[in-house]
Amino acid sequence: LRAFIYGVYQPILAAALRARYFTISVAVGVMMVTMGLIAGGWIKFQFFPPVEGDNMAAILAMPLGTPADSTRKALAKIEDSALMLRDEIDGGRKEGEGSVFCHVLSSVGQQPFNRAQQEGGGNYVADVSSAHLGEVHIELQKAENRRGNSSRELASRWRELTGEVPGATELIFTSSLFSSGEAINAQLTGNDFVRLRRAADELKAHLRSYTGVFDIADSFRDGKQEVKLAVRPGAEALGLSHTGLVRPTGLELPRER
Repeated sequence: LRAFIYGVYQPILAAALRARYFTISVAVGVMMVTMGLIAGGWIKFQFFPPVEGDNMAAILAMPLGTPADSTRKALAKIEDSALMLRDEIDGGRKEGEGSVFCHVLSSVGQQPFNRAQQEGGGNYVADVSSAHLGEVHIELQKAENRRGNSSRELASRWRELTGEVPGATELIFTSSLFSSGEAINAQLTGNDFVRLRRAADELKAHLRSYTGVFDIADSFRDGKQEVKLAVRPGAEALGLSHTGLVRPTGLELPRER
């Protein structure tokens, strides 16, 4: 280190100090060229670029109150398309290379990969279990063993093979190691829910017209249906009360409302 200081660093520093105006001019010139390269787009910059992993998942949300059997049927459609993707990719691989898929996990009622992905991006996500949630998680071979098949390309092809899932309110295909948030996020506020839903539908339809925009969904969820019962004054005189309405009596109420 001492030899470098006295043999290299000190002579260069002395020369730079003797030609200080030239040194300053070179520094300013390098700074201007660097700023010009960035401003002109020659040096690309992306804040929080997606980090590709060896996993991909289809994250499904059905309407609130959907039974587990219906969610399982929707996941079966996603599983079938995943198997089609596996056969499609494995068909072009050499004998002995093995399948590009290591494991496939389907979860009904939970979204474990989505939760881990959100927490990996620094977000706190509550552990929510509900019958209307589901997920299909695929563990892939290491990138060096996939022969150029990136997880992002595989997830895009998986999305194409799956198509529309009837009744799904949200279906997202992801292959990033962690999520830093949606690429496009719009928030609508208002007191009229009917107008909000109409505006959200129009916005989603407009976003679908852009090439490269996919997995479009909104966060509004309808609550569970509610039935309110009231006792007429004449019925109260006959001894019927609100307590009697909710108490099982063996009577079959009409289904029509």
